[in-house]
Amino acid sequence: MPFDNGLSFAGQADDPFFLDLRVFDLLYGGDLSEIADDSLDGYNINAVAIQVPKTALAAGGDAEGSPIIGVYSTTSRPSTEVRNPDGTKTVSGDPVQISRLGNPLVNELIPPLGPARDLFNSSKPADDAQFLSLVQDPQLPKVIEQVYGIPAPPALVTTWSRCSSPVCPSSTCPRGAPQARCSG
Repeated sequence: MPFDNGLSFAGQADDPFFLDLRVFDLLYGGDLSEIADDSLDGYNINAVAIQVPKTALAAGGDAEGSPIIGVYSTTSRPSTEVRNPDGTKTVSGDPVQISRLGNPLVNELIPPLGPARDLFNSSKPADDAQFLSLVQDPQLPKVIEQVYGIPAPPALVTTWSRCSSPVCPSSTCPRGAPQARCSG
């Protein structure tokens, strides 16, 4: 990917996200009146940051016509781990993907615990259509409804029609998303 004027950084940095981790306490009957608190304030992360001109990333170099790029990371481990009687462990086998991230907290909040989350974490974004129902009708609002009696919003119902090509023509996608990918 040839470009000029790029910058890079590798090292420790202040965590850039604001996250009130007490949102998870809501599931256990926490106090809804508490003021938001950045649970990550004062914590550092190990970061690798690369700054490149957007024209170097956009399809055909056209950042105005193709403004969206997708980035995600994965974590893999050896496929087999044996814990030996002496407390040591032996690992072997090909790497297997066990986690992926692209948007913060998606893999923690959208797929429920268990096989659906494992499947999500081992898949690629190109295969995300299989998780559409979990996005349209997530589990977390239902849990909050049960704990607090606050009505959960109804499941999202789409009116998208099935596409004949991978990228939907504007006539079949929701208004404002002419280049959205349809799943059926």
